[in-house]
Amino acid sequence: MKRWMRQLHVEDLNVYKSMPTGIEDDYIARFYERISSQNNKLFGLFEGDDLIATAGYTLFAGQYAMLGRLRTSQYVRGKNVGTDVLIRVLELAKKDPSVKWIGANTEEYNGPAMRVLEKINAYPILPQHAAIASDVTGLGESGTVWNEIFDLEEKKAWLNATYVHSQKPFPLQCYYPFPATPELFDDELLNEWRFFENSDASRYMILKKDMKKYHYQQVIYPWDDYFEQPGLWETVRQGQVLHQEEVSDVVYVWLDLPKDHAHKLPQDHPFNTSQIWVLHEAVNKLQPAKVHSKSS
Repeated sequence: MKRWMRQLHVEDLNVYKSMPTGIEDDYIARFYERISSQNNKLFGLFEGDDLIATAGYTLFAGQYAMLGRLRTSQYVRGKNVGTDVLIRVLELAKKDPSVKWIGANTEEYNGPAMRVLEKINAYPILPQHAAIASDVTGLGESGTVWNEIFDLEEKKAWLNATYVHSQKPFPLQCYYPFPATPELFDDELLNEWRFFENSDASRYMILKKDMKKYHYQQVIYPWDDYFEQPGLWETVRQGQVLHQEEVSDVVYVWLDLPKDHAHKLPQDHPFNTSQIWVLHEAVNKLQPAKVHSKSS
């Protein structure tokens, strides 16, 4: 029977639910309205009248397309249906003139998804732990809390020096890292994020709020000496406590820890590092940035 694909919209929730995925608590069904609207595009692959697979992408900063939402019917697995739907969605994303980068982020242990990404020529560029902790008290070198940076240009200078010049992947949200360009950072976001600098202005970090089922304080730190800088984790803990007071709920600390930095963790560290996510890249048409940085 011939396969065909169309975009799924908010009113197609029941169509999506008609596909037997075997996933007990499917986040796509729970957040379907958001996942099928605004900057999110969701597509369904059909055989006759039956939905047999989905995939889609989310557009960030107007030019980054993150592939995902891959689901297949239990009745067609092993028939390259996942590869089929993702290839079709990838081709649609390539035709969007605003899209300069296309990639995907998937768990290292998700063998089927990793194989599909290999088949569509999406190559792994960064494996990292989603290191999550509920309490970072006493972690690392003790010291005074770092100085907060409020100046927008100083924030941009730090980002340019540590991410934008090299297009180093920057964790824009939990689960969503992208090669850094100036377009990734609008002023509104930078004003929301809290930047902190150590006493001799040789290091900085970003604390930002995220919500992915749970509340997270995401820690962005571009060096590998996480546990050697005095006061770093006191600053994180202070920010975590403030965040908890604001939301009246538990807030977890989230650190995107490159896999080759895992050996830096202290023996008695509080992080759950069981999740390893691998950023893949299928298309990169990003232009080198011409920006001023803190080091220039």
